[in-house]
Amino acid sequence: MTDCIFCKIASGEIPSIKVYEDNDFLAFQALGQANPGHTLLIPKEHSMNFLEVQPEIARKMNEIAQKIGRAMLKGLKADGLNFVTNINSAGGQEVFHTHIHIIPRFEGDGLKFPPLQERKEEERILYAEKIIKELE
Repeated sequence: MTDCIFCKIASGEIPSIKVYEDNDFLAFQALGQANPGHTLLIPKEHSMNFLEVQPEIARKMNEIAQKIGRAMLKGLKADGLNFVTNINSAGGQEVFHTHIHIIPRFEGDGLKFPPLQERKEEERILYAEKIIKELE
């Protein structure tokens, strides 16, 4: 895709600080970092988001994300990790090319994700039923 910044990074048209690369994937340091070492993992072939990639690509992405995550824990002495993929604008997606944020976490780093809201059991049952219906 010609206007996709991640496609341009994958092709080398835009430089990046690479963490990992093979024939199908590239991981590089995010320009805006939630924490030091924040890395983005992308498939080189364009797709809009994680729900649209082929299952084999998703499987390989997960394997590579695990590998990078383990390296972050050791190399950065991170205390934990977040693996985040945003889907669509409402989900926080800003670049419409499949990617996983691999974010090293450190005790007391102050990062906060959206606050959790308790829901009544009846509500949770209704939500579950709607999801289950679409799985069938």
